[in-house]
Amino acid sequence: SLASSQLHGRTAALLRDAAGLFTGAGIETVVETDILPHVWSKLLINAGINGLTALHDCANGDLLGIPAARQRLERLVKEGAAVAKAKGIRLSEDPVAAALKVCRTTSANISSMLQDVLNKRATEIDAINGAIVEEAGRLGLAVPENEKITQQIKEIEKGYLTNFS
Repeated sequence: SLASSQLHGRTAALLRDAAGLFTGAGIETVVETDILPHVWSKLLINAGINGLTALHDCANGDLLGIPAARQRLERLVKEGAAVAKAKGIRLSEDPVAAALKVCRTTSANISSMLQDVLNKRATEIDAINGAIVEEAGRLGLAVPENEKITQQIKEIEKGYLTNFS
């Protein structure tokens, strides 16, 4: 409708103005018209790294030195990428390469999921690998590695979380 297109036009103008303000302040800013590829790229990186660091009790970069973990990282990310593709989301870069690059560039970092496990807090497994499992189910796709890691992390959580309901 005309009202809808006018609203979108005003929103786009506001976003461009805000980006200009940030860039002018020294914070390079880009207005992205299609955010889903970026969201899914970030999701796939987290799906490949976070759960595995929690299972192996290691920093991000240590996954690269554990052959079974590195192979599993690749399978987790490839499953997620297949779900994104089935949803019609075009990823801008090879998601496995992106996840491995993040492992290298954040090699000393302890993932938020491992921090949650070490501090006996609920993790974001449902919002990361669990979300891939859920989307795959809607699409009729099999994602056994993502299902398995989701269950493994939930088992770890059961060891320290108490149900108060």
